[in-house]
Amino acid sequence: MVQGEETVHSQIAALFHQAQEGQITHRKTSSLLKKILQSSDETSHEKEFTASFFHMTSILLSVKKQDIYVQKMFKFICSFFAYACESEKEPGGSRMYRFLENMMIFLLRGTEAKDKSVRYRVCFLLANCMQHLNEIRSDVLWNAIKERMVPRLYDKEANVRVQAVNGMARMQTYVEEAGHAPIMERYIEMMRHDPSADVRKAAMMNMDINEYTIPYILERCADVDVGIRKILFKKRMSDIDWRWLTVEQRQLLLLHGLTDRDEMVKQGCLKMVFDGWMKHSENNLVILLSSLDVVSNVKVAEELLKGYFATITKLPEHNFDEKYWENLTPETIVYWRFFCEHINDHTELDVGDYIPSLSKYTEYLKVYQGHFRKSPEESQLAYEFIINQMLSVLKMLDFSDEVGRRVFYEEIKTLLMDEKSAETTLPLLVDCLERLCEDEKEFTRVMIDILTDIGELIERNDLPNQMEAMTLEEYSAEDLEQQSLLATIKCLYLIKVMLQKAKLSHVENVSLEGIIQEMILPSIESEIAIIQERGLECLGLICTLDKQSSIEYMPIFLSFVNLIEDSSKIKAIQIVFDLIILFGLNSFPDCVSPFNNETLNLLNVLKKCLYSKDPQVQTLTVQGFSKLFLFNILNEPEILGEQSLNYFINLFSFSSIENQSLVTSHPSIHPGEKDSMLNIQQIAHQLIDWTDSTKCLKNPSSIQLFHPDLALELATEALNEPAAYAKHFVQIISKLKLNHSIKLETLESLHSTLSSLQRLISSIDSIQIHSTQNDLDNSNIESEISELLNQDPNDIKQQLEENQKIELDEISDISDLLNDD
Repeated sequence: MVQGEETVHSQIAALFHQAQEGQITHRKTSSLLKKILQSSDETSHEKEFTASFFHMTSILLSVKKQDIYVQKMFKFICSFFAYACESEKEPGGSRMYRFLENMMIFLLRGTEAKDKSVRYRVCFLLANCMQHLNEIRSDVLWNAIKERMVPRLYDKEANVRVQAVNGMARMQTYVEEAGHAPIMERYIEMMRHDPSADVRKAAMMNMDINEYTIPYILERCADVDVGIRKILFKKRMSDIDWRWLTVEQRQLLLLHGLTDRDEMVKQGCLKMVFDGWMKHSENNLVILLSSLDVVSNVKVAEELLKGYFATITKLPEHNFDEKYWENLTPETIVYWRFFCEHINDHTELDVGDYIPSLSKYTEYLKVYQGHFRKSPEESQLAYEFIINQMLSVLKMLDFSDEVGRRVFYEEIKTLLMDEKSAETTLPLLVDCLERLCEDEKEFTRVMIDILTDIGELIERNDLPNQMEAMTLEEYSAEDLEQQSLLATIKCLYLIKVMLQKAKLSHVENVSLEGIIQEMILPSIESEIAIIQERGLECLGLICTLDKQSSIEYMPIFLSFVNLIEDSSKIKAIQIVFDLIILFGLNSFPDCVSPFNNETLNLLNVLKKCLYSKDPQVQTLTVQGFSKLFLFNILNEPEILGEQSLNYFINLFSFSSIENQSLVTSHPSIHPGEKDSMLNIQQIAHQLIDWTDSTKCLKNPSSIQLFHPDLALELATEALNEPAAYAKHFVQIISKLKLNHSIKLETLESLHSTLSSLQRLISSIDSIQIHSTQNDLDNSNIESEISELLNQDPNDIKQQLEENQKIELDEISDISDLLNDD
């Protein structure tokens, strides 16, 4: 028996040695290894094989360093697992299963090893074994795997968590008595929240696909890691039939994929659509579009069509005849639009061949407007979409046809006055009207005529007649008042759209003065919030065209900011900040409120908004002040202290030297509470980064302007702090950078202050008994200061006088400490 054991062990050892030569021999070696296991029917022989295999594996697991030969051996073991599992159903299969079962029990012992490399290798081997094993027949083994591997899903090492995810993938179907699947829920949690991209990717790729998990898998289309987004579209979505997805899920997936900033993700998304989804849509893009609900999310359809026409090599043939135009749907009209845009922008073909004459086009526009007016509410959105798409191809219409031009012009005016026209259609109609007018003054006069006609309709009570649904007698006073209100709102909206296109002020374009006096200013005095708000928007646009107007009407805006507490205040805050950015803070002196004769200071009124109880008011005010700081319009440390520290301060600090000087005026750093979420080191690290002059965009000489003075200030302040806190300041000083010119006076003062600080640190032990770790920390601090003070400042003085520009290595040990990260 001893001789047999030696033979089995020596044979296995020889095969393990042979496997180190390379992967080419792994298949053959695995076959020989299996033959050794199956060469005898004796149970003792099987146990000897298993014991020898475990012994060789244990040696490999205990190797701490990464070794190429160790990696080859683990690949060999995995190769043997795979080969063994392939033949499990053969006559000797039961023996092979027993070996694999014992191997897994053996490996589970190492899942809680202290050495992270052992935990990784054990989980790696377990994952590969479970991947190739057809089933786990033993309940004991199943429970042991669950008990030992679940904690590894939360291992502090990411590579261990990845292998644990791979290993437990087949256990997701396990359901507890309460009815929930704990493993699957853990996978979902890891896929959504694990900080490691590799772990999130492993969880996503191993996740079972069902109704419950699909929404969580689709969330990865917005993952911060580009690799996860790529693999989602290229591999994972191939396992999911797109017909299982809801319309909202399809839209979300395509919107993220087609607008991704990484080109490879975009290509993966397009490949998913055109190689997969199109096959289930009869290879018809219009049918595919119908499954995406283009009316509710036209951006998805637009991005998809852009990608389609950008990838095709041959233009598809289409016959856009009368039958096509008489039966338009949202899908066919948006497809036609992008087809024409592609021809117009990327081919030499005449796009006019695919567009009806302007007169005929106007007829179709009138027909679909009629359908829009008469259709029930649930169908109106589709017709509204069709009309908007028809008006979006303005640049491709042929306006050289004078007859067609006049017909189109009259129809546009009619649609603008039509109280049934959708609000989303109005900007497109105004665009068309501007295109048909010779210049801005004519455009303004035509718009005023349209606004006047709408007002006359109200005065003549003609609105009910236009509804074609009721007679005048059937309308109550409330109905007429409601229609008048809607018409006023529409007029203000048209004025807003018109002013957004304006380039001439009301001084240069006198037609605007009548609009200001007759419509805009009265609407601001309205008690109806939406009219008041739209009136403010229009007046704000007027002010952007002329500095004098902004000065004249600023009291109105400030009064709304100061007195009103509704949506009008939000709009007024936005307008005030826009005007300050446009014309400068000094353009607006103190003014008197037109409502209560109170004297208003612009800056004081805006400062009050920083303390508003309304979070939206606070947000807009902080954003506004941030812009003023970034554009160097405002320079007040008090207001700067109210700004967001997340994004704004970084951008603000690095934009100019002046801004960094404001950041250095921040109150002195003091150690926080014991349980504070942010300790002094974290805060100091951030402030040091913000005051690093070498990172400033407007500091071409890269001179370090602030850190020398900060070093002296912190060292001085450390002397005034309790002795136990002084070491924190030394650690902060060590992070400062003094790699360029330093004033001699600053260097001498720093040397003297640090000498005193060293004596303070040394006194800690005599004042208070510390733990071993604290003693070690204090010893290190004293050592750092000692090195700092090794060189006499007089020697440095002489060196500074010889060379005014002293580099880091010329400042000796002081700068060595200050640069030690």
